[in-house]
Amino acid sequence: MFPVFLKSKLTQLLVIIYLGLVAWWVEINAHHLTTSKQNMYFGFTYALVALLGGLNGLRVSRGWGGFKSVLGRGLSFFSLGLLCLGIGQLIFSYYNIVAQVEIPFPSAADYFYFSIIILYILGSVTLFQSSGSRYSLGTIKGRIVAFIIPALALAASWVLLLKNLQLDFSSLHNGLVTFLSYSSPLGGAIYISIAILTFQLSYRTLGGVLRKRILFLVAALILEYSAEYLFAYRAAKGVYFNGDVDDLIFATSVVAMCLALNAFALQKKQTQDSTADKVAPALEVRG
Repeated sequence: MFPVFLKSKLTQLLVIIYLGLVAWWVEINAHHLTTSKQNMYFGFTYALVALLGGLNGLRVSRGWGGFKSVLGRGLSFFSLGLLCLGIGQLIFSYYNIVAQVEIPFPSAADYFYFSIIILYILGSVTLFQSSGSRYSLGTIKGRIVAFIIPALALAASWVLLLKNLQLDFSSLHNGLVTFLSYSSPLGGAIYISIAILTFQLSYRTLGGVLRKRILFLVAALILEYSAEYLFAYRAAKGVYFNGDVDDLIFATSVVAMCLALNAFALQKKQTQDSTADKVAPALEVRG
């Protein structure tokens, strides 16, 4: 996988960009910058990377049939989620760089961030369908795993982020704040549970090459999920600043998702070039 993967010009570009972001982050934190223009432009930069990766992901999904195939739909949903992340981060950057005002909550950025949850859940569900994981639910082990993983994720969301939040639907604004505050950690727990469950249940049925791509995709989702959690925790504690460790994890997750989606383009090329498709005999790519 990796020799072919590293030959991709887009992969090489993304790796170079990521190394540049890491060096930039080190400089920001080595000088203890918290409110400088560099802090603000750091988030703006990886938003552009997310837009690039999302557009490329849509191109990749068309190679798998787009919305006409199960796997193509899954890749499309993840790509659209990445685009929403990029747009939300650009709006976030607008408040910081152009308007120079305190970012309201909820803002237009938060609605795009909420869209990520919906799209990632849809992507995870279609990935589950395409991998043949549902057949594993017929076993006792599969049912136990299907119960434990979501239960642990939801419990972690409650203990770490939600147990001290107050429900307030006294006004439309307060209702929106409550809804978005609860939906982000709970929605993240749902999509990450489905993604991990998909890989766990389909590990033995997927072909080796495709298995690595799906694992890469799941790893990117876990990184983004971790970044969301860390942001919520640090923001609640009042210690978050633009360009802190959470933004480095976000940038890493964005680059990882871009690379994971692009890896499916390489997988498609290998499949087309092969005289006998031995990659994933159990994969259902057609809806």
